Amino acid sequence: MQEAPQSRAPRIEIIDGLRGYAILAVIFGHIYIAPLRATNLMSIPLLGLRVTPYTLITNGWQAVTLFFILSGFVLALPYATGERRFSGSEDWLCFVGKRIRRLLPLLLFNTLFLLTFLRIDPAPRDTVKHLFFMTTFLFPFSSTLHIPPFNAPLWYLGTEFWLSIALPFFILCARRYGWTLLLLASIIFYFCSFSLFPEAWQWNLTAPNWGIGRLMMHLKDMLAGAALAYAFAQRKQVRAVLWIMVGILFLAYSFFLSDLILLKLISGRTVLIANLLTTIGFSLLLFGLLVRPSRVIRMIVANWPLQLLGMMSYSLYVWHLPPMGILHASATPVRLVRYLFLVFVTSFLSYRFIEFGHVKDWRSLLPRRHRSAGSQEQLQTENW
Repeated sequence: MQEAPQSRAPRIEIIDGLRGYAILAVIFGHIYIAPLRATNLMSIPLLGLRVTPYTLITNGWQAVTLFFILSGFVLALPYATGERRFSGSEDWLCFVGKRIRRLLPLLLFNTLFLLTFLRIDPAPRDTVKHLFFMTTFLFPFSSTLHIPPFNAPLWYLGTEFWLSIALPFFILCARRYGWTLLLLASIIFYFCSFSLFPEAWQWNLTAPNWGIGRLMMHLKDMLAGAALAYAFAQRKQVRAVLWIMVGILFLAYSFFLSDLILLKLISGRTVLIANLLTTIGFSLLLFGLLVRPSRVIRMIVANWPLQLLGMMSYSLYVWHLPPMGILHASATPVRLVRYLFLVFVTSFLSYRFIEFGHVKDWRSLLPRRHRSAGSQEQLQTENW
């Protein structure tokens, strides 16, 4: 695997900006979804239909799909441009080692911290069990730890890890059989996941095969991002505005279907279609934003605060839920500001000293205010 000479890869500002939006959607979704479900203000009549005015909050969970797509994109892009090549087991082991070094330090620190200070296990062997499954990334396949009880959002990291280390294999398959066939196969697996592992679509999970079902569910998202990376590397001329508008329409319809499911107006099985539309919508939107990022797009999608949130998104994702106890259904603006401040400060310290403690110049961890004209042509391989 051929590596770039620089110590840290340049960023793609659109990617960081989208990550910023995604982590905000996850955070505010976790804050407000429970109170909204407990009220009678979930829907209003519109043109004979019942819709919710809180759709951006009630669909915050769908930002996880965007995270998987972005992960597949940035991990596959070096292969698509020829910066890295996969030629054997040694290259794959090197790739796996990089993923472990990127994800494990913060995952391990968060696990140790929460088990030590915020949760006391009933027996020492439970703590040992937690640490073993977390440090080996085997927790998605545990009947009790697939959603870690001390920090539920960590389920994503286990699924993302296993999908990401399998990505070089799927890239080889795509080179032989084509991305279209591979994506179609992933969609078939996606629909099979509902029939084979229905527990993967529920939150009160007890079945030990939960991790397999979740991998099947999100494989299509990772591969969609990888396919976009190869399309982006070819620099084909497309109508960016059209891609963006169609992507937004797909997302709007997906959110509408998800709201109807939440309101129990249509069958829960429709979530299969809704989530697939979400994958298509985010993929079209991402490609349209990347191929021709105008100044207006950069201002909206990749401004400095959003980029910073996107660069910190791993720490924000890991730390945002433990302090949620200071909020409740009638949380005041003061409590909300206090919570957001606590999460941001904790996450920034985690980002600086745990994720990138080896980086001497802390300013290199911040977004650049002035980019060169070719900055969008550079790669972002520093993915979480």
